[in-house]
Formats: sequence, structure tokens, C-alpha cells
Amino acid sequence: MAAKKPPARGDLVKVTWRDVYEDATGNPELGKAIERVSYGLFWADELRGGHQTLVTTTTIDPDGPQQAGYCAYPRGMVLTIDIIKRHK
Repeated sequence: MAAKKPPARGDLVKVTWRDVYEDATGNPELGKAIERVSYGLFWADELRGGHQTLVTTTTIDPDGPQQAGYCAYPRGMVLTIDIIKRHK
């Protein structure tokens, strides 16, 4: 089986990632990271500031539709990158 082709600049991607979840009034015994999903156009996967970083543009998050622009994800937070549609 051939390896998957990595994303290229302009591909529409779905990024599943771990985020901090804060609840100032909750029980710390129940604290855990939260899984989020974001959609955007792949820009780069490169070292930035000494850390491997995934960068996407035109970010759309189902739980934060007002958010747009770009996202820089530290790769340690990224669980999966799914290619929704290849750029032509």
C-alpha cells in the first residue's frame, strides 16, 4: 500500500487537535484536555520559533464561527490532519 501524499499548500484540511479546557469554578479532579476540530486551507508544516508547527489559513471552527484568519498549531497538539479536498 502506498503512503498517503502529505497535504500541499491550499488543500482544504480538517485538523483534530487537543486544547486546554478551563473551568474556573469546576472540580479540578474532573479536568481534562478537550478535543477540537478546525477546518482551513493548509499553508505549512515547518519549524517556527524552534517548534514544529502546522499552519492553516481561513480557519473555520464549528464552535467559534467568528474565528477566521490563520492558526498555528504546535504539532504536539495535533491528533490528525484529514485532507477534505486537494487544491488544483
